[in-house]
Amino acid sequence: MKEIISFLMEYTAFFERLEQKQIEKLGLLMTKQLDKVEESIMMQQAMDKQLQNMEKKRQEMFESAGLSGKSLKEIAKLGTEKEQQQLQEIYRRLDGAIGNIRYYNQKAEALAKTELDQMGIDSRFVGNPTGIYGPAAGSKGQRLEKKI
Repeated sequence: MKEIISFLMEYTAFFERLEQKQIEKLGLLMTKQLDKVEESIMMQQAMDKQLQNMEKKRQEMFESAGLSGKSLKEIAKLGTEKEQQQLQEIYRRLDGAIGNIRYYNQKAEALAKTELDQMGIDSRFVGNPTGIYGPAAGSKGQRLEKKI
């Protein structure tokens, strides 16, 4: 359990760093510092790859410990009282960071779409193409338009 807790602390710290990058990106979008926004997006793409690797490691670790498909709350019940407290704190931090990432990402996306619309660029397909922080962007169905 110590190895899992240690990894989950690292995992949570990563999400908290990702949260800070989202805050920075939103700030850059608001101040229209486009060169720095581009740098921020490139940094986020690198962090997305790191996240994929960490998630793969988490899944492998949980699977080898026989914890596949179990939530963090369920895993916490399996530990000692001290481990339960640690896992509950990890859950609280992780849940907060992920919620904030989603919030800041939605705000940044809305701001970017507004700016694109003002520039006359079609922003309907701007979104979260990877689906990492929520549902993947894309068309929800085909839309046909006919002029008569």
